Amino acid sequence: MSRDWHEHKYCSAENLWHWVDQQVEQIESALDEAKHAQCESYKMTLFARKEMVSKIADWIIENETTLGEVATRWELGEKEEE
Repeated sequence: MSRDWHEHKYCSAENLWHWVDQQVEQIESALDEAKHAQCESYKMTLFARKEMVSKIADWIIENETTLGEVATRWELGEKEEE
């Protein structure tokens, strides 16, 4: 799973929509390319990624947090799972 938000770890919530737009643009571009390929699992991965981006955006808005805090929590969650 891509963690592009690490590049934006110190961005404020104001920059959230720019990041979301970039992610969605990349995903939609990849989906356009995938239309020509017969790889359903790849398409499903892209749809799942698009859903993840949307959930992150909603969570950030609801909790009035930043992308940096999300990345930190993600890292802590991964370390707890190990």
